[in-house]
Amino acid sequence: MLVVSREKDQSMMIGDDLRVTVLRVRGKRALVVAARRRLTVRQPSWEESEPKWMEVGEEVELGRDAWVGVVDVRGEKVRLGFTLPKHLQLHRQEVYDALHALR
Repeated sequence: MLVVSREKDQSMMIGDDLRVTVLRVRGKRALVVAARRRLTVRQPSWEESEPKWMEVGEEVELGRDAWVGVVDVRGEKVRLGFTLPKHLQLHRQEVYDALHALR
């Protein structure tokens, strides 16, 4: 499991097609949403799942062998734990954007 800290409105990218975003933090819970990239003829778009309030210790499946859970909440920061297959890369959204701006 890889653990990363995120705040409200910050995201993690899993590969190129899956984004996990923290929408809100309240007490020991975080409102989290996952979105999958959909390729259309005109332009890529994102299809979001239903936002889910997650408590510390709770995990949800993102896809085949991919999981995210809330490990800890401290103030406005949420520690998310990701369990992913080795072939998938995990990046903070800002790092992902910087890497793709270089291409």
